[in-house]
Amino acid sequence: MNINATLLGQMITFAIFTGITMKYIWPPVVAAMDKRQKEIADGLAAAKSGQEELINAQAKCNLILKDAKEEATLLVTQAKQKATKILNNVKQEQTRLQQGAEKDLLVQKERIQQELMRDAVNQIATLAVGGAEKILASQLDKAANHQLVKRMLDDLGTPE
Repeated sequence: MNINATLLGQMITFAIFTGITMKYIWPPVVAAMDKRQKEIADGLAAAKSGQEELINAQAKCNLILKDAKEEATLLVTQAKQKATKILNNVKQEQTRLQQGAEKDLLVQKERIQQELMRDAVNQIATLAVGGAEKILASQLDKAANHQLVKRMLDDLGTPE
């Protein structure tokens, strides 16, 4: 065996192998690598776009949250104002009702006192008439009767 013939055979085989590889194998591998490179570039661009969208969404979220907090604060303030107004109205109504009840009580008290006075005067008058009848029944003289009635009226006080 000759080294030159072996070496020549290997070179020819290598050249054929390289030619076949460059014609049939290399183009699909390069195409797959180009496709993969494009997919990676698209993925990086999408990631960057997604990150920008996330930042924008967070900014919008913060703005919406700020607006919601302001609105909630406003609603709480308005609710407190309404509650204070309602409480003041209730207190005014309570005061008005209490004053009305006190006036009613005073009027009833005066009416009851007047009724009691009338009843007392009527009872006194009844007692006086009863006393006068007893006096008249005992047949005293006219002057003594008159003097006795006058003294009883002075002692009791004349009703108005």
